[in-house]
Amino acid sequence: MSAVTLVDVARAAGVHKATAARALQRDPRITPETRQLVEAAAAKLGYKVNHLLSAWMSTRRRRVPVASAVIAYVTGHPTRYGWRPPASDLPDFFPGALARAEQAGFKLEDFWLREKGMTPERFAGILRARNIPSVLIGRMPGADTTLLEYDWSGFSVAALGVSLAAPVFHRVRENHFHTASLAAKQCHARGFQRIGLAFDRADDIGRMNDMWVGGFLSEQVKWPPAQRVPPLLSHAPDRAKFLAWFKRHRPDVVVVSQADPMREWLASAKVAIPDDVGLVDLRCYDPHAGVTGVHYNFSQTGAVGVEMLIGLMHRQERGVPAHPQDVLLEGKWIEGGTLGTPR
Repeated sequence: MSAVTLVDVARAAGVHKATAARALQRDPRITPETRQLVEAAAAKLGYKVNHLLSAWMSTRRRRVPVASAVIAYVTGHPTRYGWRPPASDLPDFFPGALARAEQAGFKLEDFWLREKGMTPERFAGILRARNIPSVLIGRMPGADTTLLEYDWSGFSVAALGVSLAAPVFHRVRENHFHTASLAAKQCHARGFQRIGLAFDRADDIGRMNDMWVGGFLSEQVKWPPAQRVPPLLSHAPDRAKFLAWFKRHRPDVVVVSQADPMREWLASAKVAIPDDVGLVDLRCYDPHAGVTGVHYNFSQTGAVGVEMLIGLMHRQERGVPAHPQDVLLEGKWIEGGTLGTPR
C-alpha cells in the first residue's frame, strides 16, 4: 500500500490541501470545527505530520538556511545530570520532551551550561556552528537563576516550568494556582472544616509558592472565619515548627508540598494518618503510591514544550519575546488512602 498523503487527508475531510495543512499545524485562521474534521480524517487514515519536512519547507519559502534536526535541551545544575533522578526528586521533563521530539522527526540533545570552558559566547557559537536553531530550557537550580548574559537573538526558545527567573520566554508549566485550589476545594467538599497548608523547603518559596498560596487562599476566603487555618510557610524542614503549628491550630487535614517528611513528623508525635488527620500532597508524582493529592503529568510538560518550540521555528520567531505566553497544564485529583473522612 502507498503511504497516506496530505492530499488523501484533504479529500477525506472535504477541504483543500492547503486548508488541511494549516489545520494540522493548528493555524488560528482555521476554525475549530474544520480542524477537528481534518484531524479526525488524519487519524482514521493513519496520517502523521512530518514536522521536520514542514520546517524545511518553511525555511525554503523564506529563503533562509535549512534548519537542523537537533533541538538543544539546556540545563544548568552544578552537576551535569543534577536535574534528573536519582540526583533530584523534582520533575524530569526530559523524557516527555525526548519522546515528542523523536515523534516529530527531531533529535533532542542535552547541553550543560556549566561544562568546563563553557561561556555564553561559546555556547551560542556551538549552536550556530552546528546549525541548531532552537533551545528548550529545562528546569534550572533555584528560583533565582537568570540567563541574561546569553545572546538568544538567533534562536527560537521555550522554557519548561518556572525555575528560570529571567529572561522570560514562552513557557509550559503546571497551573500551580489550580493545583492548590483543587486540593482545597476537594477537602472542603468532603466535609473537612479546618484545612491547613504547609510548606517545608526553600524551593517551595517564591513564584511557585505564591501561586500555590494564592490558589489555596482563593478557596479559604469562601469558608467561615473559624475554619481558616493560617498557612505554614517554612524555608527549610523544621519539625519543631511544624508540630507547634499543628498543635496550635489543630487542622483536620493538612495540604503539603512534601508528604514524606511531614508523615514522619506526625508519626513521631503519635498522630495517625488518616485516622487523626488527613494528608493531601500537592506533588503527587506517583498516582499509584496510595497518597491522596493532585497528580501533575510532567512528561506532558516536556512534550508540549517541544510542540511550542516547533511552532516558534515554523514562524521564525527568535529571541526573547516581547509578549511571552504561558501554557498552563492542570493536574488531576488522585484518590489515595491518606485523606480519610472528617472526624
